[in-house]
Amino acid sequence: TDDAREEIAPDVGYNKTTSSELDLVDRPESGKQILAFRFQNLNIPQGATINVAYIQFTCSTVSNMSPATYTVSVESADSSVTFSGAYFDISGRAKTTEYVNWSPAEWLAADEAAAPERTPDLSILVQKTVNRAGWSSGNPIAFYFNGTGLRKVRPFDSNPAAAALLYVAWTGGGAPPPPPTNSLSSAIA
Repeated sequence: TDDAREEIAPDVGYNKTTSSELDLVDRPESGKQILAFRFQNLNIPQGATINVAYIQFTCSTVSNMSPATYTVSVESADSSVTFSGAYFDISGRAKTTEYVNWSPAEWLAADEAAAPERTPDLSILVQKTVNRAGWSSGNPIAFYFNGTGLRKVRPFDSNPAAAALLYVAWTGGGAPPPPPTNSLSSAIA
């Protein structure tokens, strides 16, 4: 599983690794949650200079709770492991001290994947990961979203072609890849 959620309230620590839709991050029927997206097979060389990085989401359903303000962090690991669904699997993982704030505008169209559904530049987070001594090309990275507000995103389980995409452009250690596609062998959640 490469996207998951963990409830903050009311069932603290409960994780779910399959879903037809993910609420980023408030759930009107049950409270707050942390969302996690793990991108696999990232062929970024260790120590490469990250020029730009962002996650492109697809809106699953127009359902905005605004204002939306999210904190995006990354796992402090050389190679993030798959989410297990065990209680506290997401919140229990170490994160880097670096984070990026994101306050997206309202999402206005279902199945849209455009600028409003795109995170700001996350290169500081990817750079921190690929600078780790144990990082190797091909390793996965996990991103975490916490905060307030609601935007509904397509998970991999619902529609692999519309799942979150991580785009990274870099220099050093080899040429950057072409833009990502939604297949199990590319950088997808």
